[in-house]
Amino acid sequence: MNTYNEFVRLLEYVRTVVRKEKAISAQNLAKKFAKTALAKAADLARWEEWRAKFAARELTAKNAALVLLKDTTLLEIPSLKSKLSRTRKSKKRAKRNSG
Repeated sequence: MNTYNEFVRLLEYVRTVVRKEKAISAQNLAKKFAKTALAKAADLARWEEWRAKFAARELTAKNAALVLLKDTTLLEIPSLKSKLSRTRKSKKRAKRNSG
């Protein structure tokens, strides 16, 4: 995973799968995404949580990404948002300066 936005897009795809296949189990979700960056970051309990919350529309992909990053990096969400914001701003600046 190179960027936060890539991570969010992947979780949006998970959400789409859950909503499309309402009866999908956490194990089948884990198998379906076994070759993605999520395989190393999410355990079966996390897959079950996502399955339930995405199906109930209680969780957005962005929030899921932030919570997972918080849990795996041990940084707090305000710190993560700050780091992600700085990264986005510096990329925009670099694009403007090169173009």
